[in-house]
Amino acid sequence: MYRAAGWCLMQGGSSVSLMILNKYLATFFNYPILTLICQNSVGTFLSISIWYCGLGPTMKPWRKDHFVKILPMAALFTVLLYTSFRTMGLVSISTVVIFRNAGPLLTAVGENYIRQEQFTNNSLIALSMMIVGAFVYGFNDLQFDITGYMWAAFNLACTTAAGLFGKHLSMNLKGEQSGLGLACYQNIVSFPMFVAVGFATGESSRWVDLQHSGSSSVPLMVYIAGLLSCIACATMGVSTFELQRCVSQATVAVCNVSYKLITLILGAMIFGNNVGYLGLIGLVIAQGSAILYVYERQYGQQAAAVSVKKEEQIPLTESKEEV
Repeated sequence: MYRAAGWCLMQGGSSVSLMILNKYLATFFNYPILTLICQNSVGTFLSISIWYCGLGPTMKPWRKDHFVKILPMAALFTVLLYTSFRTMGLVSISTVVIFRNAGPLLTAVGENYIRQEQFTNNSLIALSMMIVGAFVYGFNDLQFDITGYMWAAFNLACTTAAGLFGKHLSMNLKGEQSGLGLACYQNIVSFPMFVAVGFATGESSRWVDLQHSGSSSVPLMVYIAGLLSCIACATMGVSTFELQRCVSQATVAVCNVSYKLITLILGAMIFGNNVGYLGLIGLVIAQGSAILYVYERQYGQQAAAVSVKKEEQIPLTESKEEV
């Protein structure tokens, strides 16, 4: 329980920091693929350096078959991050939250279908109420854009698929590799995929222009934000894989939604976004539903199991008529 809480705090801090920093980078440095390549490369270098110095999580020797198994996850990871950047550039943050809040419910359905994991009615109600809370929040800040909505829906599908596959992968390789090792696998395999996306989207042609214009055209805060985002990427990858081993993927998805809600509050303070009273009501509904879900998963099902066990221990008496 305490171990899961520790990984949850690390993932939460990394997620919130990364979203705020990426919002800044997307505003003042319009090179999303180049940003992702730098974050992956520097984040992996930092992770390996810390491990080499004997600090932080451990890592087992790398194996070639692990890199093969990580390929589908790396592909999903690449598309997920790219669609996330495209979505944030076309719609408001509240719209992004509305789509992201559908993730836990879709993930719960996927876990029930794939892993036969059972969810109580209270859990499903809580997940549904999170979506309601997101709609209430975004009601006064929705910017309808058909292209943005398509990217947001695509990003939601990738997020759900990546979460379910990541859960399966982390559990399948639990005894063979640590979360740090899996994060390094994912970042290394994703690197050539990001480069390919850069050429496919035409962004690579602008990289040459950036080199010719020199570093003076890039503000100093962009470099600082970029370095901090790389550190957040390193801690994010490790904490995500480790947290997936401690709790269900639906719980991880709820944590991710909670991080986004915290990000909305910080974003309002930093970027001056208008939340409003209606938005605060939506935040309370969504956050309260997230707390209810976590409570139900941790204690509600345990109480139900104890109740069933007690019923099984009650002796059954049958009255039979002798013929």
